[in-house]
Amino acid sequence: MVCAACGNEGQVEVQSVEELVTLNSVMSIGDPANLEDAIAVGSVNQFKPHLYGISYFSSRGPTADGARSPTSSHRESRCSRATPRAGTWQ
Repeated sequence: MVCAACGNEGQVEVQSVEELVTLNSVMSIGDPANLEDAIAVGSVNQFKPHLYGISYFSSRGPTADGARSPTSSHRESRCSRATPRAGTWQ
């Protein structure tokens, strides 16, 4: 089982005739989250998910080939990651 983050391509900036406009982007889920057998995980608003829905930064579907995505969405939160430091992992 492969779980992959949908990505953070949910918003794009587009220059209109008058100003720079921020838009939510559809079909923004790319590799590896768009693989057929992958579970794509998106983000919803941490405090009011039923009111605000998908987080502004989270990539959203459908995928470029029309598949429904993300497979699962969870409340946004801070994530920790392992980083190498002086030959050890912290």
